[in-house]
Amino acid sequence: MYELILMVHVVSGALWVGALFMNVLIVWPAAYRWAAGTGFPRSIISLVGMKSAPWLYLGMAGLALSGLALAALDGAAASGLGLWLWVKIAAATYMIANNVHGTIVTWPKVMLSPEKRAWTVWKIYHARAALALLVGILAMAAPYLQRLLDGAAA
Repeated sequence: MYELILMVHVVSGALWVGALFMNVLIVWPAAYRWAAGTGFPRSIISLVGMKSAPWLYLGMAGLALSGLALAALDGAAASGLGLWLWVKIAAATYMIANNVHGTIVTWPKVMLSPEKRAWTVWKIYHARAALALLVGILAMAAPYLQRLLDGAAA
């Protein structure tokens, strides 16, 4: 059972961070370039958002629920991560907060604001999403960083 939940945890994290990667580094910059000089790329941003949101939220839910299940099944392994466990929890909390804020606050502002305001709001959101991507990568790497540090200390 533990291995299955661990697999769900890893796949959920990859799904979530992978979707962030695609949006932050590939899709959104391509949309900006596509719309250059023609205005805010509201239609493509909207379409991508509606298509990617279910996957982002599936990844978030899978990661959070499987993380709780893993901690409940094997608290010793979780506590063995020490500081890195708290890094993972803080990272997931920031990422969840950023996604939820983006859905509830940023998305309506971007879709309903005049062009200039939409660009401003979106650029801020893009920066926050880029930070969430970096934080997610750090969280995914945390157990391996712990092993590297443990090996270096030995």
